[in-house]
Amino acid sequence: MCDYEVHILRPGWAVSDRGGTDAACTLTLVKGPKAILVDVGAPWETELLREGLRAHDLAPRDIDVVVCTHGHSDHVGNLHLFPDALLVVGYDICWGRRYLSHPIWQEDFVIDDAVRVVATPGHSGEDVSVIVRSGGIRYGICGDLFESASDLEDDLLRRRYSRYPDLQARSRGRLLVEVDVVIPGHGDMFRVNR
Repeated sequence: MCDYEVHILRPGWAVSDRGGTDAACTLTLVKGPKAILVDVGAPWETELLREGLRAHDLAPRDIDVVVCTHGHSDHVGNLHLFPDALLVVGYDICWGRRYLSHPIWQEDFVIDDAVRVVATPGHSGEDVSVIVRSGGIRYGICGDLFESASDLEDDLLRRRYSRYPDLQARSRGRLLVEVDVVIPGHGDMFRVNR
C-alpha cells in the first residue's frame, strides 16, 4: 500500500450573523507517492495557499491531483494555479481540456490503493469527499458535508447550509462508517466515535 501523510495547510472556519457568513475552507495536502491538494481556497487566498505548499517544499506545479469537494467559491478560487494537475471538481474529472468519462456518482474514483474520491452529495448537488488511508488511520476529507464537528449534534445547522439535507444525511452516514477521522470544510478535524 502507498504511504501518505495528511497535512492541514489551514483549518477552515465560518462565522455567521444575520447579514451572512464570513468563511474560509479547510485546505488539505495529502503527500506521498502523489501530491494531492483537497480544496484550493478563495481567489483572495492565492498567496496563503502558495505559502502553505512552500512549507512542505512544494509549488503549485508539484501538485499531481487537485480535488475540490464542491464548486463554491471558497473551495475552487485558485484552480488556475494547477493547469497541469488532474482536476476533480465535484463530479467533473479532467486533465486540461479533456474530461474523463467516469461516473463518480456511481463508482469511486480511485487515485491509488490508499486514496479514493467518493460521491457525498447533499451540501450541494455534486459534492465529493476524499478517503485516505495513512498509518492505519482512515481520513475523510469532506468539504462541507460536515461544516465542523458541531453539526454532528446540531441538525438545524446542517439543514441551514444544505441544499439537499436528506441526501446529505445519507452521505454523512456513509462517510462515518468508512473513516476514523473527519476533516470538515470549516472546522478542526475530529475523530469518529463508533
